[in-house]
Amino acid sequence: MLLPYFERTIIMPRGRPRKSEPAPAALEPTTAPECPTYLGRVAKKKWAEVVAILAAFDLLRAADADAIAMYCAAFERWRAAEAKLKKGLVITGKKGTAHTPFMAISNRAKKEMQQLARVLGLTPDARRKMGVKEQRQPAANPKLRFFAGREETA
Repeated sequence: MLLPYFERTIIMPRGRPRKSEPAPAALEPTTAPECPTYLGRVAKKKWAEVVAILAAFDLLRAADADAIAMYCAAFERWRAAEAKLKKGLVITGKKGTAHTPFMAISNRAKKEMQQLARVLGLTPDARRKMGVKEQRQPAANPKLRFFAGREETA
């Protein structure tokens, strides 16, 4: 079968990259990127939290700064929408009652956060797929794992 012209002209690289070639600079671990100035107060707090988590798992890369900023902005939007939803789900106007638009804003922000959390490695499943080994700290007393919050009886 003969492929169309545009598919025949693509030259695909063959073989493996040399081991002596350094990895691209954007993919190497880096120091924490600076928080963008355009983020709000809530998003800036979330930025510090996310950067600390990614640094702890050695997943912090300079190339991810924009994705982290988008995650934090979506988090702030979600928080603001949820605060407005506490006032009620129905609004009354000149034409009658209608559902508040903050439910749609909240749902969209949650979807954005879920997608970006997977991309950044903020979920356990995403870290597992990335091959990150989570270090669990064993409890001093094995019973504490099962009876946390309960008083021990001897």
